[in-house]
Amino acid sequence: MKKKTSSSLIVDNRLELLFRHAGLSEKQATLYRLLLTDGEARPSTLSKKSGIKRGNVYALLKDLAFRGLVTEFEKDKVTFFRPEPPEKLANIIEARQKDVEMAKSLAADLLPRLTSQWKTSINRPLVSHYEGKDGMEKVLEDIYGPKSGDNIVWGCVDIERMHIEFPEKLDKKLIPLRQKHKWIAKSVFVDNPGGRALKSRDHQELRESSLVDGSAYPLPAEIDVYDDKITMLSFEQNEFVGLIIQNESFAQTLRSIFKLALAGARSQQTLLSQPQRQADQASAGDPRRAQKQNTLAPSPRLYGKTPAS
Repeated sequence: MKKKTSSSLIVDNRLELLFRHAGLSEKQATLYRLLLTDGEARPSTLSKKSGIKRGNVYALLKDLAFRGLVTEFEKDKVTFFRPEPPEKLANIIEARQKDVEMAKSLAADLLPRLTSQWKTSINRPLVSHYEGKDGMEKVLEDIYGPKSGDNIVWGCVDIERMHIEFPEKLDKKLIPLRQKHKWIAKSVFVDNPGGRALKSRDHQELRESSLVDGSAYPLPAEIDVYDDKITMLSFEQNEFVGLIIQNESFAQTLRSIFKLALAGARSQQTLLSQPQRQADQASAGDPRRAQKQNTLAPSPRLYGKTPAS
C-alpha cells in the first residue's frame, strides 16, 4: 500500500474541511469521495470499500440524495447511486451561509428577550469573577463597550490608581471606544492631577464629572453601573480583581445612589466657588466689604469632611 505524500495529505485535509463546511459527516464525505472516484456504485460495494455497515450506507446515501449530491437509480433491478457535480457543494455552502445570517438576525432581535426570561427564571444575580491584568481588561472593555439601555455609565474612581497599572489605556483605547459607541460617562473623580486633567476634557470626551477630596472620600476601587450591570475593580498591585454583577434591581439602586452623590458633589463645589466670586466682586468696590464677605465664607473642609456639630 502506497504511503500518502505530504501534498496529498494537504489535499485530503482541505477536502475534509470543505465537506465539513458543507455540513457532511465524515462517513458521508467518505461515500461521496468514493462515488467521485468510481462514478457509480451499489450500496453493498460502497459498504465494503468504506467499512461502513450496509444499512448505514443506504441511510447516508439517502441523505446525500436529499442534499442533491447523489442520485439514486436502478439498473437491472439493482439500486445504484451516482455522484452529482461537485459544484453542488458550493450551492449547499451558500444556502448554509444564508441560514447563518438569518440566525444572526434572529439572535440579535430575540436574545435580549430570552436573556430577560432567563434572568427571571433563575431569580438571582449573575456574578462573573475576573483576576489578573487580562481579566481586568475584559471588565474595562465591557464597561466601555456598546450599551443596550440609556447609553449612560455612572462611576467613581481614583484615576491615578488606574493609570499606575494601566498607563495610557484609558486615553488611547477606552475613551475612543466610548466615543465610538456614543455613550456618556457621569463620573466622580478624586481631586488630583489625573482627575483634574480628565475633568478639563469633559466636553470633548462626552462626560460629566465632579471632583472630591480623596483624603475625606478615598476611592481605592472603581465602581461603575450601566444597563443592568455593576462592575467593581481593585487596582491594588499584583492583586487585580474584577467583578461584574448582573441584576436590574441592584443596578437601579446603585444608579440612584450615584445620582445623589453627583448632585451632592456638585452642590459642594458650588458652595466653595461662591465665596471667591463674592470676594472678587466686593474687592472691585469696597475693600471693607470684601473683608466681611471672606469672614462669611464656609470652611474649605466642606469639600472634605462635614464640620463637627
